[in-house]
Amino acid sequence: MNVSVTAPAKAAVAPSRYDAVTIWLHWTIVVLVAAQWLGAELIDFADRPTHKLYWSIHITLGCLFAAVVIFHVIWRMTAGRKLPTSNEEGWKLATAAMHMLLYWIPLILALLGIGIVLARGWSLFGIVNIPMMPGGSRPLSREIHEIHEWTAHVLVFLATGHALAALYHRYALKDGVLRRMQFER
Repeated sequence: MNVSVTAPAKAAVAPSRYDAVTIWLHWTIVVLVAAQWLGAELIDFADRPTHKLYWSIHITLGCLFAAVVIFHVIWRMTAGRKLPTSNEEGWKLATAAMHMLLYWIPLILALLGIGIVLARGWSLFGIVNIPMMPGGSRPLSREIHEIHEWTAHVLVFLATGHALAALYHRYALKDGVLRRMQFER
């Protein structure tokens, strides 16, 4: 009797962290949201010339934010590494909803920002003139700005909740979830 013993095939091990592009995009968005929101909250303390310069910087960073967010969504839908959710069964829906909101609200925020600029026009750094769109007006721009501002507050609130959940995983559950979005050393 001839018996052949072979080692069992190793089960495929799921990757333990997101790919480098996803991690860079995530942290770039975090920095841009924090800088844009904090700057917008503090701008009222600046004098008038600084105020105009700040808004040009805010608009420029907003365009960068829009580009990064759009690329992030496309990357995650196509090439970005997918990891299984790490939550208990009861939290999977909440986790999925939070991630969906954290994809869509930045897109909405960016579109509202573009709408503000197009509704009123703007001279970017006194160099590039962005004309007012047909039908645009300062009152329309103010209305869009109001929605943009509240959307930014909602985004910061949700992002803070997201960060607190990550810290809960790190310090209470100690399940390694936070390491998934850290850069490799």
